[in-house]
Amino acid sequence: MLKSLTIECERVPEPSAIDPLEQRTWAATRIFAGGKCVTTLLDRATGKETNTVYIPLFPLAQWVVTNWWTLLNETCRWERPPVPGKHWSDEQQAWVQRHSVRAADSGLLLPRLTLYGDGRHICAEWVRDEDDAYPNMPGQFLYSSRELLDRPGVESALSEFIAKVLSWSGPGKQDERIEALRGNWEAISSADSGEKAFCNAAGRLGLDPYSSIENELVEFLERAGDNYQRQALFNDVLDAGARASSVKLWQWACAIDLDRSPQMNMPALPTSDLAAKAGYLVARKWRTALRGASSHAPIADISEVGREMGIPNLTFEERNHLPVGMVRAAVGWRGDRGAVLAGPIPSRAESRRFLEARGLFHAAYACSDGARLVTDVRNWDQQCSRAFAAELLIPQEVVLSTIDSELDPDEVDRHVDKLAADFGVSTHAVHWQFQNGSKAG
Repeated sequence: MLKSLTIECERVPEPSAIDPLEQRTWAATRIFAGGKCVTTLLDRATGKETNTVYIPLFPLAQWVVTNWWTLLNETCRWERPPVPGKHWSDEQQAWVQRHSVRAADSGLLLPRLTLYGDGRHICAEWVRDEDDAYPNMPGQFLYSSRELLDRPGVESALSEFIAKVLSWSGPGKQDERIEALRGNWEAISSADSGEKAFCNAAGRLGLDPYSSIENELVEFLERAGDNYQRQALFNDVLDAGARASSVKLWQWACAIDLDRSPQMNMPALPTSDLAAKAGYLVARKWRTALRGASSHAPIADISEVGREMGIPNLTFEERNHLPVGMVRAAVGWRGDRGAVLAGPIPSRAESRRFLEARGLFHAAYACSDGARLVTDVRNWDQQCSRAFAAELLIPQEVVLSTIDSELDPDEVDRHVDKLAADFGVSTHAVHWQFQNGSKAG
């Protein structure tokens, strides 16, 4: 069973608060994700650890309502959410403003908790504060972790939180901020199915559906309300695209004219909520089916695996002029003759092999409703395909049995280079397998 979000809050008096709205919504607050306390902090006044923060909740409720559709739908377009201490691009900065709870009010004691979609769940990730990074704040958040949460449960928890804050705030006539929040929340709560489909699509693209949007983009987003046969491809475009490029990306993908997969006798994907775990399990299954006792041996020809999986042929069609940099290719079928991977052909052999392996995964497991995109975004399907490709080409067990964390860096590099050459992968793939295997251990 998937875990959920819990927000516990009890009103407490705060005589020092000048703003009457802050006084009415001041509360002892605890946030839990998947049963783990996000708000655990060191109280600088007492020197003790506590789970409770004391803050006015109206700014947090405002932020949730403003970002409602992006919080629930937009994925992360990078390998991991932007982390403190690194330079952020303008796009990353804007993403953090939409997804990090701390962005609700920089003057409040709020955890660095990000919430975002992965196509199946809501991901909750929180990062501890660096020691003495915020000496003027009354506390320092102590822990980092990550949980996958049930989307309906998150919606319910956030809805209850907003309703509670509004009930504490008083009549809207007292303060235009209350009236605005109540009106915005009413618009969200009363949206019909067609409006929700449009708003979910806009949110998945990182847009506020209630703001000004170009007519061409509005027409594109309204496809979400139709009985659309290419919904999975449409969602891929939303995940990887941007305001300026999504329509062109959609046109590029549709012009390739790829079909859904034929009826295949394919075992279902593992039920794990963790995309990487599911990808590993599938890759190990097919490696064993192909190689038997030699399941850890290098695979020279990706097409061998494809035939074992029931894919008679995987053709790579060169299609340049991709309008989005994080898209690698489109993948789909041409009847029952085989799968097609269409996009710019990588110049390095190991990069092409990795992309072909990802294409096999999508062709076998993700194209039942039509063509898909192979992208760099952090949604469930794309993470699963990356894990599948890595494990198919360079088994984690081989990496961990070869590289010891006690080795000096030069020796590690020599092992990495040899494994990369022997298995026909990049050194990045070897490092990735080692790092993920070490974390799992």
